[in-house]
Amino acid sequence: KADSVDMLKLVAAQLRASGESIILVGGAEIEGKAVLLVMISDDLIREKKLDAARMIREISPEINGSGGGQPFLAIAGGNKPSGIMSALKKARDIIVNL
Repeated sequence: KADSVDMLKLVAAQLRASGESIILVGGAEIEGKAVLLVMISDDLIREKKLDAARMIREISPEINGSGGGQPFLAIAGGNKPSGIMSALKKARDIIVNL
């Protein structure tokens, strides 16, 4: 369970440092707000032309939010925690259709 954005970032950084090919999409309700995070490993950014900021922009409307970041890490915040699961499902659909 994530209780802060920093905790989500820490998990993402640890996974990214592993050197594995990874797409991480996470969500949490923190202090009554919805938070989404997308992290993509460098090899997938290069080979598949993926962009975490683009993906976060596609899924953040599910939480009535917005966000941004860099190709490897992006974060969004919103006021609809009940939309977190919908956002994660939308991200899964995007990933499956790569």
